[in-house]
Amino acid sequence: MKLDSRFRGNDKWNSGENLICYCHSCAVPFRSLVRRREGMNLYNSKRMPIILGTKIDDLSLKEVLEKATDFLANDTGQAKYIVTPNPEICLLAEQDHAYQHILNDAWLSLPDGIGLKLGAALLGEKLSNRVTGVDYSLALIKLAADHGWRIFLFGASDGVAEKCQKILEEKYQGVKIVGRYPGRIFNFQFSIFNKCSIPNVSNDKIIDSINQVKPDILLVALGAPLQEQWIAENLSKLATVKLAAGVGGTFDFIAGKTLRAPRLMRAIGLEWLWRVTTEPHRIKRIYHATLKFIFVVLKWRLRMTFVYRSNVLGLIVRGCSSVVERLLPKQEIAGSSPVTRSTFCESKKCPSKLYAKKGDIQILLVERCDEDGHWQLPQGGVEPGETTETAIKREMTEEVGTDKFKIVKHVPRFFSYRWPKLDRLRRGYAGQRQDLFILEFTGTDEDIKLDARECKQFKWVPIAEAQQTVHEVRKAQVERALEWI
Repeated sequence: MKLDSRFRGNDKWNSGENLICYCHSCAVPFRSLVRRREGMNLYNSKRMPIILGTKIDDLSLKEVLEKATDFLANDTGQAKYIVTPNPEICLLAEQDHAYQHILNDAWLSLPDGIGLKLGAALLGEKLSNRVTGVDYSLALIKLAADHGWRIFLFGASDGVAEKCQKILEEKYQGVKIVGRYPGRIFNFQFSIFNKCSIPNVSNDKIIDSINQVKPDILLVALGAPLQEQWIAENLSKLATVKLAAGVGGTFDFIAGKTLRAPRLMRAIGLEWLWRVTTEPHRIKRIYHATLKFIFVVLKWRLRMTFVYRSNVLGLIVRGCSSVVERLLPKQEIAGSSPVTRSTFCESKKCPSKLYAKKGDIQILLVERCDEDGHWQLPQGGVEPGETTETAIKREMTEEVGTDKFKIVKHVPRFFSYRWPKLDRLRRGYAGQRQDLFILEFTGTDEDIKLDARECKQFKWVPIAEAQQTVHEVRKAQVERALEWI
């Protein structure tokens, strides 16, 4: 699956807060300003609140249509997609980071659900607008009719898409709905199952069907999270589609299969109550979108204030066959028992004395996907129930793509820092507390397969150049880490 972690189409980010760091091993606090990230397409904190890690564009329907008109009227050569997160989708994304990447990579992320306003307020954010998938879809279809843009309808159950097309053609004069395909995704190989006469249709056939009629706009009603996953995987294969949007149950509303709540109930945020009375079988989903959503938001708010996430930092070294022996006394080689800086330096193999003699040791650095030139040591979070030793093995295998290393040294509670507000909103914690693991690399460069969602590339640098190579906010961290080699 193509999961590009860049965030396209958004303004540059500038945090006004300091990043406060603290090194436990030497008890010396220091402060490092987070520089303005020039050229980055991250979140605009003024018009883009973040709820459970998912960005939301705080735009009115009018503003959204203006952006869509400008984009569709100008051939930019790059297709874009729109998502419409609601509380239930934000909960899904909070548990599935790959799905959250897809949502955050969208061109526009429209707030669908009054609960998002309450969630934003509880997190100290402001969300002024609400744009539902139904309202946006109808407005976009009218816009397409006015400009002659071609539309394809994909999704919903048998008969619904057909009825939806008929209603839209009667309502909007001149609308060009050039194709439709009912169905839903039933597995992650993106095979399509529908209730028509064809029981199984390959994803390639769906792509071919869409490409044959050459639409400009694709509306996908497969339900979350599958519709967004399908768009992220297949948008690049659609030759003429400029704009795709996941629209959930919109086709059901248009076709009259599902009744919308009265306008007054929608305006005062009681659409969920209408759903309970008219669709009692949805009670579990409504519970997730209301009570559970608020509970999780409150949990995030508390964590953002008080809780530091456990994190592991991998200092991966290569370049000398006896690196293990030079870093550890013999009796400690087989294990990864925690040590303190003082006890380690009391040994006669203090690493600071090795630098001048052993300049051939190299350090592995990786470049982050979301910022050009942001080089750092590989690192990752500790999952619930994991030990730090298990976490470092898993994270290095996932991020670096190889298990060709062995633990040489473990330094617990090596480093901690408090995140600026933007990162607290994105990750749901106050900051991170890191354990350092020194790892001896035992493979070759061909064994390294980076996680494309996290890292662009890797390189080996001599110890003497590591601190100068890493990003500004990583320099103090790397300086402390190198003192243990």
